[in-house]
Amino acid sequence: ALTLHHIAADGWSQGILVREIAAFYRGVPLAELPIQYADFALWQRQWLCGETLAQEIDWWRLRLAGAPEEIPLPTDRPRTAAPSNQGDRCRAALSQAVELRRLCREQQATLFMVLLAAFATLLSRWSGEEDLVVGSPIANRNRVETEGLIGFFVNTLPLRVNLAGQLPFAGLLASVREGTLAAYGHQDLPFEKLVEALQPARHLGRTPLFQVTLTLQNAPFAAVELPGLSLSPLPLDTGTAMFDLSLSLTEGTGELALEYRTDLFERTTALRLLEHFRVLLDAAAEDPELPLQEIALLTAAEAHQLLEWSPPLPEPAGPATVHRLLEAQAARSPEAVALVASGDGGELTYRELAVRVDALALRLRALGVGPEVRVALCARRSPASIIALLAVVRAGGAYVPLDPASPRRRLELLLEDSGARLLLADRDLAERLPPEHPPVLWLDEPLPPQPEPGPWRELAAESEPGGENLAYLIYTSGSTGRPKAVAVEHRSLAAHVRSTAAEYALGPGDRVLQFAALFFDVSVEEIFSCLERGATLVLASDRPAEAPSAFLAACHAAGVTVLNLPTAFWHQLAAALDAEGLALPPTLRLVIIGGEQALPAALAAWRRRVPPGVRLINAYGPTEATIGATFWEDRPETTPDPVPIGRPFSHARALVLDRGLRPVPVGVAGELCL
Repeated sequence: ALTLHHIAADGWSQGILVREIAAFYRGVPLAELPIQYADFALWQRQWLCGETLAQEIDWWRLRLAGAPEEIPLPTDRPRTAAPSNQGDRCRAALSQAVELRRLCREQQATLFMVLLAAFATLLSRWSGEEDLVVGSPIANRNRVETEGLIGFFVNTLPLRVNLAGQLPFAGLLASVREGTLAAYGHQDLPFEKLVEALQPARHLGRTPLFQVTLTLQNAPFAAVELPGLSLSPLPLDTGTAMFDLSLSLTEGTGELALEYRTDLFERTTALRLLEHFRVLLDAAAEDPELPLQEIALLTAAEAHQLLEWSPPLPEPAGPATVHRLLEAQAARSPEAVALVASGDGGELTYRELAVRVDALALRLRALGVGPEVRVALCARRSPASIIALLAVVRAGGAYVPLDPASPRRRLELLLEDSGARLLLADRDLAERLPPEHPPVLWLDEPLPPQPEPGPWRELAAESEPGGENLAYLIYTSGSTGRPKAVAVEHRSLAAHVRSTAAEYALGPGDRVLQFAALFFDVSVEEIFSCLERGATLVLASDRPAEAPSAFLAACHAAGVTVLNLPTAFWHQLAAALDAEGLALPPTLRLVIIGGEQALPAALAAWRRRVPPGVRLINAYGPTEATIGATFWEDRPETTPDPVPIGRPFSHARALVLDRGLRPVPVGVAGELCL
């Protein structure tokens, strides 16, 4: 066994050493060397000084000006301040060798240039970065006299690649060819001299200028035949990694190897990246005129897996309007309790609720409410306000809930912006309303008697809404601070209601707390999903938020089985359960949270105090995507950090896409499209 320090010999030197040992083995004398390594070292020191050194440094300084310090690759573990440099490597065979040689000929490029263009494309697709620096060792034996010397000639070049614009692969390859040839013209400046001159920010956790390297192993290492002996290279895995990622290709064998830091990457991630490189290289060789963002990256198995996780949506089944869903439920269980008010304990059966909603809907129809007509609702949570919004939808209109506590100017702005033609309001809020407002129908006014009263009578067919008509308009603050209306159609709401009601397993025995304010879209899910399944809607107090102990006591008294809570309030609840020894109502079976990121610490506290029989679901979805699009259910065998948003509901598709709207690989950042 012979161990050589890298300062004494580079990869090229190993081939020379083996040939010379073989020559001695055969008894063949070696020819005299024209120079020794010391001669090269002396020449380099004498040449690379003064103005020549300054010119070389200036060229590299200009070349690397403004280059990013690192490539923001997605890692499986966070980078630490002082990595261990432990590493591993995975291997694969290069395919499409014939096509690659053809590509090199057609594009007048070397194999290394093709590899660099493909590797840069892969790194860009994984990181989202268009300007990146890849390190590459170069033999630096550009004189005939040095070809037979054993010594450390190799230098490392920081090769900058820019992928901005809608370049085809052939265009990127031309740019890479130009850049690498220019760098080869300045390859004599030792890397350590460059770092010394540029003085980049130094970190123990990463190497300067670049953290990813690419190597083409094409140093001469011919097979050696000796009497009675056969010699072959033996791959050696040292268990270390000099850089975050180091990709190499051995030209003679066609073997690809990816060395990676195990502090940062799992083996499955490294294997996936290596396979993506093979797929990308094959696609680029087959059609080099493809734009970079359109080059295939996923394997067939990965593409199939992503399709399984979020398959195309089937045609929706059942009614496309929510009021038809509620009509069907009222017909199935007319005497079941539909609505319970807090405080006085008043309740309405489905029959009684239907009669009141029907009567108000007829009044609204008489006032011109129908499809696409917006009706504002400015009222506190009460049976009357629930009846009012159901009546607007029943009449075919779209309700626009307003916050009664909003300043008068905001109410005026929302009424004007929504184009509301009618306003339903509590009479005691009259003084809060802006002077200019639509006609008002006070919710506490008795309705005129209707002939032949009965639930869900047939209304005029010409005023019947379709699935494409609006069901409600809800305002968000908007990213600029200006209120922004989100318009949701009946078909979207109906699909969401059916899907979530099924996932939450809502049924006649459930008592669902109506907790969200009516001007938040979660209230829509609470109300319609509950009533569509024949459950009982329990109206929470409309007073300011209570302490967790008082809140749990009220839920206990009401026999609540399902809670749909803002994540921020759930954080408080989990902390109070853990610190104060509080207990959940024994009837509670399901808690849904959403609205912001759930904290792992809160989940841990929740698990310590809550029995496994209580389901916890973390739901996610912007208002624009109809309340909720994805969900994750807590499982005791998992320890998530961060708490995920899970998979899509059956009515939704969730895909993580790149800028070209193509699915990204597992673990790679993209934009969530719903």
